[in-house]
Amino acid sequence: ITAEALSDTRFRDQRSVVIHRIGPVLCAPLVSHETVRGVLYLARKSGAPPFRSEDLELIAAIGMQAGIALENAIIHERQRGSLLQMVRALVSVMEMRDPETKGHSERVAAYSLAVARQMGVADAEAHRIQLAALLHDVGKIALRSAPASADGGSGVRIPSEHILMGERLLEKAPAMAEFKGGVTYHHERMDGSGFPRGTLGDAIPLAGRIVMLTNWYDNLT
Repeated sequence: ITAEALSDTRFRDQRSVVIHRIGPVLCAPLVSHETVRGVLYLARKSGAPPFRSEDLELIAAIGMQAGIALENAIIHERQRGSLLQMVRALVSVMEMRDPETKGHSERVAAYSLAVARQMGVADAEAHRIQLAALLHDVGKIALRSAPASADGGSGVRIPSEHILMGERLLEKAPAMAEFKGGVTYHHERMDGSGFPRGTLGDAIPLAGRIVMLTNWYDNLT
């Protein structure tokens, strides 16, 4: 805390202090587990009323809370990155069994993330939809052989066994259960003509509707 940075010998020769005519300054570290994550910095123009000791106590407390929040955000981002790597590893195993599908899941995931963002879906939910899209064909891992394609009218129709297998696989991993929408509904249709359950319209969750669309688009193109 300093009452007047322009006259404080520690700061008065700093270019930014002079240019912006900085007067009272208050700084507090953003700390978590004794690690400084950043600095909370408040300043007033020269000649403004100085900050008080009570202001410093308040900002120090906010800095501690903000430091913890930053730490939690960093941990969450690392966990999300680890989960994405694990999902991509599963997808690569699936593609080894069915080389013709190489790159399909990654493209569907990229399209799904773009669609979700264009729709204004919250960032966390958009990334869940991305992972659901990456996993939409994960059930193929459990099939005894790569599924034979069958003409479905205007694209490739894949037997529904891989959907049921995918559901079972995700049920065995509770942390991945939230991605079932992309697996369960990616061959359904809004008019109820899809499979395996013929789910109709808005009964299909948002993730399922997006992956349904992007999966069909990639198959067609």
